[in-house]
Amino acid sequence: MQTTHRTRPATLDVGARVRVEPRATLEELGAHELLGPLGGGAMGRVYLARLRATGQLIALKRARGSTSAQRRWPARARMLREAHALARLDHPAIPRLVGAALRDGLVTIAMEYVPGLALDRWLATARGPDVWRRLAAALVQAARALATVHDAGLIHRDVKPANVLVDRRGRAALIDFGLARAPRAHADDEPRGGPRDAFLSLSITQLGAVVGTPRFCAPEQLRGEACDGRSDQFSFCAAMAALLYARDPFDGDRIDARLRSIAASRPALVGPRLAFPTALRSLIARGLAAEPDRRHASMRVIADAIEACAQRPTLA
Repeated sequence: MQTTHRTRPATLDVGARVRVEPRATLEELGAHELLGPLGGGAMGRVYLARLRATGQLIALKRARGSTSAQRRWPARARMLREAHALARLDHPAIPRLVGAALRDGLVTIAMEYVPGLALDRWLATARGPDVWRRLAAALVQAARALATVHDAGLIHRDVKPANVLVDRRGRAALIDFGLARAPRAHADDEPRGGPRDAFLSLSITQLGAVVGTPRFCAPEQLRGEACDGRSDQFSFCAAMAALLYARDPFDGDRIDARLRSIAASRPALVGPRLAFPTALRSLIARGLAAEPDRRHASMRVIADAIEACAQRPTLA
């Protein structure tokens, strides 16, 4: 997944009182050809493309067009914030930013193409006696990537199995940084650190609104409160529980019901779908604590613990 193409930095005006500096604009990268769609969501579509000059495969993410300026601004801002976040991150399990462009009010970002299946789909098709250790290897890579995100002063805010890809060689990648931002100690904190950090601290979502995927969100995220790396940690452990136990660790389709289930501090960690070390259950349970202060010290602690479990000769 290493990117071989390097270009000089270029400045991109994002139209939000700050400026983003990706590695290159798409114009500098030269002509490219679209090869087909890779997927999409509420904010945009992703396409597989090839740079004509180098033959490098890239993923092009384009914001959805809208006739409403009120709807177009959040999508454009999130796309540009994703480009800014990727420009700050350097980890083998995080796609590298290749370039970005803002044209006619629409945003396109180009990033390293990462082939593979979403982690939940990968696990559903995985076979063999070593499935647990292969899953553990992917989880460790994703956890270390998330630790790098936090070290860079960012939070992901949408950690879930669908946002971790695994290729045929077992290499994992943490993707979709559209909700990434700088954390705040309080929901109404003002941005700090100058223009570079201002865009990643910019509030796009209405105060009190829920961002992310509620099924995996930490309680503070469900309440629309300020989040930090411990919120990502909760999401990671909720995703890990869903993978290992084939069910959500907490009940409730409505946010209020889910918050009550989390507050009870009794995650449903029973009936595992595959054999894995029992020590992992307490690791997950601590990461799912309702109070952030009761969770693990960092994602690096979780990564080290999963790796240690996977290296044991037995599953005891």
